[in-house]
Amino acid sequence: MSDSLEKLRATLADLHVELDSVDSLDEETSALLKGAVADINASLEQQDAEALRDESLGTRLTDAARGFEESHPALSRLIGNILDALAGIGI
Repeated sequence: MSDSLEKLRATLADLHVELDSVDSLDEETSALLKGAVADINASLEQQDAEALRDESLGTRLTDAARGFEESHPALSRLIGNILDALAGIGI
């Protein structure tokens, strides 16, 4: 497995830990983020790189990061790391 994919998996795991530690999240933004992360995880499990290229994933992650910037900066940072990891594998 490439280092970039491994970095993406590790960052997704970090995001799950952070999400579990946050008490209150905006429901709409949380659903947006969880949906995008679920799509990424499904694509990784199926080894479907083409599904990761779906532009809506990046858009949904960016929108979620904006929603968390002030209230949950650690989540926003992790989402940025996921976007960086996706860019690292050419997505």
